[in-house]
Amino acid sequence: MIGRLVALVIAGSSAVVTSQFPEFVQQYSQRLGGAVDELTSFVTQFDADAASSGLSRKQAVEEYRNSENGFLGLRGVSVVGTIDRYERLSSLKKSLDEAGPVARLGTFFKDLESDIAQTTWGDYQPAVPVTMEGAIHAGAGFGLGLVLALLGRGSVRTVRRKMARPPEETPGSPS
Repeated sequence: MIGRLVALVIAGSSAVVTSQFPEFVQQYSQRLGGAVDELTSFVTQFDADAASSGLSRKQAVEEYRNSENGFLGLRGVSVVGTIDRYERLSSLKKSLDEAGPVARLGTFFKDLESDIAQTTWGDYQPAVPVTMEGAIHAGAGFGLGLVLALLGRGSVRTVRRKMARPPEETPGSPS
């Protein structure tokens, strides 16, 4: 009786923990979207400034890099890094948005942007999952927790049985 209760508690706890994944990814995706929005503003303005000078983005970056002024050369490096980050985060956001409920897990871990994930975790607020994705993760967590609890319970029983048996006599040993 107690063993079944423990198994259900473990399975239920596992369901609660895994059901939080969709909410965490949603909050991560919102932060990612905010970063992309800010970077879009920068890149759009940079491209507009370049175009108003008759330059492409690539030509404008080269103007920075080829400048005799050290500061402008460093700004060119910063601009390239910012544009690269914009492209990387935009691609990641698009992948997350297009992934289905189950595929989102793989997409999240494959392309994880650690600094955004860390700040998301710092502000993370658990939520009750009322979506199909939350139910899928909760069900998978419940099943996994139940299997682990039952395997653990079986292992404990095996150890107890071995400890409860008297030592076997070996042939030729004194009785």
